[in-house]
Amino acid sequence: METNSWVEFKLGNLFKVKKAFAYNNETLPPTDSKENTINCITRSAINNGCDYKADYSPDLKVEEGNALTIGGEGIICFYQSDRFVCGTNMTVLRHEKMNKYSGLFIAAVINFYSKDRFSYGRAFNKHQVENATVKLPSSDGVEPDWKYMEDYIEKMWTNNLVDKRNNDVTIDTGKWKKFPFADVFDLGIGKGKPQIKESVQPCSCKDPNRILYVTRTDLNNGAVGFVLKDENFDVESGNAIIIGDTTATCFYQENEFITGDHIVVLRSSHLNKYTGLFISTMVKNENYRFSYGRAFKKSLIEASTILLPQTKDGGINWEYMGKVIKDIKFGNLI
Repeated sequence: METNSWVEFKLGNLFKVKKAFAYNNETLPPTDSKENTINCITRSAINNGCDYKADYSPDLKVEEGNALTIGGEGIICFYQSDRFVCGTNMTVLRHEKMNKYSGLFIAAVINFYSKDRFSYGRAFNKHQVENATVKLPSSDGVEPDWKYMEDYIEKMWTNNLVDKRNNDVTIDTGKWKKFPFADVFDLGIGKGKPQIKESVQPCSCKDPNRILYVTRTDLNNGAVGFVLKDENFDVESGNAIIIGDTTATCFYQENEFITGDHIVVLRSSHLNKYTGLFISTMVKNENYRFSYGRAFKKSLIEASTILLPQTKDGGINWEYMGKVIKDIKFGNLI
């Protein structure tokens, strides 16, 4: 996608921007009902911002669909196709020419810009939304090229990725074996040296002096985003698995990174992106045992076991783990 000719637009000039009426789970409690419900959109970064469903009532201050929502602190933009209500600190954007395709396009662009400008606790309120600028395609330099944006996203939807290998991967864990973490990670289990948020400077993903900042978040492969690399940073080399010790979040990191607080770094001489993805998935499968109530600290990790495939002689079957990841659907794209 060529973006050099895109034009900068001020969101307040382009959209009708409003602060949404705020509900919470006490003033509008969640429901288990499957009928006559409404989405409650919050600052959540998952599930298109929908935190839960509530019972619909004509007395609610409902936002109609075909709108963009932006969370005040999470700073994540989503396109909402259906009617909804909002949680606290939510901003709603509307344009008469917007539809689901152009809405998805613009949401992605806003997320790209806001990641660099408003991360790390800097709020994105209605006033800042109105004054924020983004670059969008334009055929006349006056208004966005709505048709281009619609066609681009619609083409993505109708041209789905196809994996022609037709691999049918079945996994039988009946003969797997529990191995001590200390045996799996023969190169060591250590604590990452944390860099506090105030000591790092966010930067663009295109900055040549960037480095990934990894924390305990369960989103985006554990990464908050890119920050400017500093010679005083304790940089961790890539090809490692990281675990958030108080959250039990677990991800494989292919490239070098720095860590936030409470991160454990695990390394193995047999680790690569395929075996790393396999093992991190197995750790996530067990994280219910350690989330929040029982921290998965370094000492506990070292004393724990993990269920993995074994070879005929009872060793860890690294080759099998790598093959499983390569053979799963779209594994060839990893």
